[in-house]
Amino acid sequence: MEVQMTLLPWREHGNKIDPDSRMSLERPDFQEFLSKLTIPPFHPQFHRLYPVQNNQIDLSQYLPQILSAAYCSTNFLHFPGRLTWSKSMTYALVFSPFSMIGAQLGPWERSHELSSLQGYKRELFYSNDTSIYYAGTFRCIETSKWFPEGINLPRNVSAEAIAEVALGKNSSCSAPYKATISKSFTDGIMKVECIVLECIGFSRFLYNALLEEYSPDTSLKRSSAYSDEDSNKKPRWKMG
Repeated sequence: MEVQMTLLPWREHGNKIDPDSRMSLERPDFQEFLSKLTIPPFHPQFHRLYPVQNNQIDLSQYLPQILSAAYCSTNFLHFPGRLTWSKSMTYALVFSPFSMIGAQLGPWERSHELSSLQGYKRELFYSNDTSIYYAGTFRCIETSKWFPEGINLPRNVSAEAIAEVALGKNSSCSAPYKATISKSFTDGIMKVECIVLECIGFSRFLYNALLEEYSPDTSLKRSSAYSDEDSNKKPRWKMG
C-alpha cells in the first residue's frame, strides 16, 4: 500500500512553498552562538586518526563485544550521511527529518530523534566511503529555539539518508516512493531538524582499545594522533 502524497507535511500557499517556513543555518544569532563554542583543552588532529572499523559494520552489534567499549555500546552516536563538520572540527551539526511517517505507512508525526538528546554527552563515530572513525566525546545541544519549524536540508547532507530515517519501519516501501520523499527534502518541501554536537573531549582509552581490536599493526602508531609533528601532512581521509 502506498501513502497518498496529500499525507506529506507540506506547507504550501497555492503551488508555492510558504517562504516564512524557510529557515537558514546562516541566521546571525545562530552563527554567533556557534562562534562562541570553546575549543576543548585536548583537541586531536583528526586528519591523523586511524579508522576503527570498516563502514559495513553495525556498531550496535560490534561495540558490545569489546570490553573497553561496553560503557558506550548502547548510547554512542553515529549518523552516516547526516553529519557535517565545522572548519575547526570542534563541533558538528547532525540532521534528522522534522517529521516521520507512522507505522504501516500511517500519518506523519513530529520526530524527536535529535531533540531527545539535549544535554547528553556521548561518544561520536563518523564514516567516510570506506571506514568508521572515532571522533571523541560530544555534548548535544538542540536548536529548536532558533528553528522551531525546522530548516531546509543543507546541500551537503544526504537526502537519501534523511528519507530512510523519515520512513522508519516503512523503509521497505517502493523505490519510487523513497525517491519522492528524498526529493521532497532536497526541494525544501519537507524540513529537517538539527542538533549541535560540541566536542568536549577525546577518550584515548576508547580509541586505543578500538584500534587494537581492529588493526593491531596501526595501534603501534596511535600516538601520532596526539603529536604536533607533521601536522601539515595530507589527511588520510575526507571528513563526512
